[in-house]
Amino acid sequence: MENKDQISESVQGYKRLVQDYKLLRDKLNKSQRKLRITKIVSASIIIFLLILCMGSSGSSTAYKDDFEKCKVLLQESQANFRIMKTQVDTLKAKVKSLEDEIEESEFYFYYDSVAEQRFGVDDLESYLDRWQWTEGSYVRGKFDCSEMSAYIERNLENEGYRTWIVIGDCPFNQSARHAWLLVETSPGKSMPVEATRYALVKWDNPYFDLYFEYDHSFGTIFDALEYDYDDFNWWET
Repeated sequence: MENKDQISESVQGYKRLVQDYKLLRDKLNKSQRKLRITKIVSASIIIFLLILCMGSSGSSTAYKDDFEKCKVLLQESQANFRIMKTQVDTLKAKVKSLEDEIEESEFYFYYDSVAEQRFGVDDLESYLDRWQWTEGSYVRGKFDCSEMSAYIERNLENEGYRTWIVIGDCPFNQSARHAWLLVETSPGKSMPVEATRYALVKWDNPYFDLYFEYDHSFGTIFDALEYDYDDFNWWET
């Protein structure tokens, strides 16, 4: 985990990036509206020139003056259109660049807590008791034990609990695979958390010891995603 100053600076940097993107996006929208208006003006002048050609005598002085004025207006309008088109294209490129930067940066601020590390089994249990899944939250293959574990891991980390996502044979059903959490409750010691119940697994649980037997452990979401992206991408499900 980053220290407080690094996290705070990262979060502020991300917020500035998003703000810059919104301002640039607004500027692009305004420029595109002006571009459309300039295009309409150019088309209107062309139509007017055609009407002049059809309805006036080519030898009349008035006709020639009007025609020349319209030609000048058309040239100015077309020049403005080219300038604005270049500006719009440049803005589009900048907006796309910022969109890419924001997408790449989002996960840098996945853990945005500045809280001190918390310890204590009772403290952890009290926290978990305040949050319970609503009925029907578990959806097999979409939002199941792995996504639930990843979601709760982020919440716990941002509350100051050092947390690991682990996967292995299911402690209460050895024929199945499962994902759950281990949370450090005192220096070097952890307690299991059953993500599907948003609950602490206590010592009197008959499967307690099996929660410490697992195949893989992930200290951050990045490690979990590298192992299996689709299993832990809770924000997409």
